[in-house]
Amino acid sequence: MIHDNILPSPKSHDATVFKCKKNLVETKQATASDIKKLEEEAKSPSGNKITRGIDKNQILEGYSNACLARGMSQDATQPIGKPTNCNANYPTNSKLVRRCRMKPSLQHQYRVSNLNLGNVIVILMKSDPSFLSRECINSIRAVNKLYNEMVNDVMRLRKVDFTSLTQPRLDYASQLSISKHRINLATAGMIHYLLHPGMLVRFMNGEYTGENRDVEKVMKAITPYVSDNDAKHVK
Repeated sequence: MIHDNILPSPKSHDATVFKCKKNLVETKQATASDIKKLEEEAKSPSGNKITRGIDKNQILEGYSNACLARGMSQDATQPIGKPTNCNANYPTNSKLVRRCRMKPSLQHQYRVSNLNLGNVIVILMKSDPSFLSRECINSIRAVNKLYNEMVNDVMRLRKVDFTSLTQPRLDYASQLSISKHRINLATAGMIHYLLHPGMLVRFMNGEYTGENRDVEKVMKAITPYVSDNDAKHVK
């Protein structure tokens, strides 16, 4: 269990433009005419694309300079195979996948359906310093009560050490309530792994991924009694 405040908001923000100012957020509702114009430009020949006039290199240079000013890597792009910078105390996604027997499925992938503000805001605020200025963060607090609680949780938990989640839970069967401390730790883990539950489960490993299960022994015991399809699911 984690704090539900940091989960993607069910409310749609697709047609809303957020404009950060010092201590407030101004919203401008997109009209049907605006949406139709964008659709027409997106379908137009390459010479009239909505990206015309945008200097990609200038944007990347500005991003790199902003990161450098905040003490982060100035590289906006990375060569293939080069790992991204991250907290050295935690394994990267690739290391988690390699060391864990629970491998990603080629048929099932985890992702949000819409890349709106509610689904990416935690990722933007995860780093310290974050990609957002203090003024923008204060503006996001002012959107509504849910956003204010989300900002408070992320700012409070993004540096919390959650490595103790990997330790065995010996009193699980006798517990009468869910520990708020473990909820905080799990939420900190979700923030670190960009709201990817599969990566947090692989980080905790052990009983959560069946690491100690003797797969070959189990398969040998059940194969004569179950269908091939059931055996595949068990494996």
